[in-house]
Amino acid sequence: MKKLVRVGLIMAGVAGAALGGGGWWVKGQLSREAVERQLQAVCGGRVSLGASELEVWGSPTRWRLRDLKVFATVGRDGKAEVPTEPVLSLREAVLEVSLGSLMSGTLDVQRLNLDGLTVDEYVSPEGVSDLKLVMAKPKGMAEPKAEVVKEAEPKVEKVEKTGAAEFKAEQLGFTLRVREARVSNGQLFIHNRVNKTKTRLEGLQFALTDIDVDPANLAGHNTVKMALEMKLTMEGRGKVAGEMTDVTFAKLDVSGSGKMQPFDETTGVWSPVSDWELKLAKGSVLAGYMTMGQASADAAKKMKDFGLDLSDMPMGGGVAGGGGAEDGVQ
Repeated sequence: MKKLVRVGLIMAGVAGAALGGGGWWVKGQLSREAVERQLQAVCGGRVSLGASELEVWGSPTRWRLRDLKVFATVGRDGKAEVPTEPVLSLREAVLEVSLGSLMSGTLDVQRLNLDGLTVDEYVSPEGVSDLKLVMAKPKGMAEPKAEVVKEAEPKVEKVEKTGAAEFKAEQLGFTLRVREARVSNGQLFIHNRVNKTKTRLEGLQFALTDIDVDPANLAGHNTVKMALEMKLTMEGRGKVAGEMTDVTFAKLDVSGSGKMQPFDETTGVWSPVSDWELKLAKGSVLAGYMTMGQASADAAKKMKDFGLDLSDMPMGGGVAGGGGAEDGVQ
């Protein structure tokens, strides 16, 4: 989740700066063909974009992407047939920016909304993720970089040891104000054949609001508010009474809110510290598919020898409320 927050901050900054670079030139750079080409250049999958629309002269300036899809280019498990459904898709992305504030060194993002974000990830028995493959840089981009690294091997090792990958607030280049950055109606499905699980995340609503980051004054401007809603289900194979069977490991209805400090106040380095208050709705289930006797017959027998029969007690189970929470637990 922290990676998602960081990517959102950088995307808002880069896109906002680009929108302020000149009307007609920017329109050319953000046309459907140009955006699709730019995404394809940094993406290992096949990219398809339905539309890119830019309203430069309105207030706020608005950039809208529609029907973005990223497809796998190789079959699963060594098969020649390539999946026809996208690994990643986005129904619509909308970015609204007030450009007037750029003159004073502030990027004011009124709204960044990613609607209908869908991820369908397959992990092979060998641990190969098609999501990682489509999001990786194309091989054509990686080869020249590898040659340069070999020629300057000592220098590269030295840079890595000094932690050159650190991202600092000053790299934003401006004060960042974001009223709302949101993922709406998101869903994720992961079929992992390594650990034999299927994970579904549905109804994802994830919002970052009141983002206030001033690289020159992190002590007073370094906050993000967060809100989350989602339904999570994890299914797989588990041993019950000595036999492997289909089980539901978790079925959770989660909601919550929190605050985050994105950067370290002293060093300015990206080092997010968050404080969440999460709630599981009544009816959520965590484990609960077996009893203590089924989980460990030996342990249950030893307890029974001491007069304590817990063999029928569920291991985990559903959230029934109580403790002051009328509709779940916090």
